[in-house]
Amino acid sequence: MDSALVTTEDIQELLDENQRLLLAVIEAQSAGRSEEASAIQGRLQSNLVKLASLADQQQSPPSSAPKPTPLPAQQHAQRK
Repeated sequence: MDSALVTTEDIQELLDENQRLLLAVIEAQSAGRSEEASAIQGRLQSNLVKLASLADQQQSPPSSAPKPTPLPAQQHAQRK
C-alpha cells in the first residue's frame, strides 16, 4: 500500500477488518481451532504492521522553525 495513495477510507477498512479478525480469533480459540486462530492472527499482525508503517510515514519531520527574536527586555538582560 503506497502511503501517498492511502485515504482515510482505506485506513478505516483496515481497522474494520481488524475488528472482524479479532472476533474471528476469539471464536476460533473458543471452538478449539488453534491452527485457524493462528492463521487469522497472522493476517491481523500483517494489518497492524501496515497501519504502523503508514502512521510512521505520515509523521511530519521536526520543524526547522526559526528561533524567536528576543524581546527588548531580554536583549538588555543578555548584554549584562
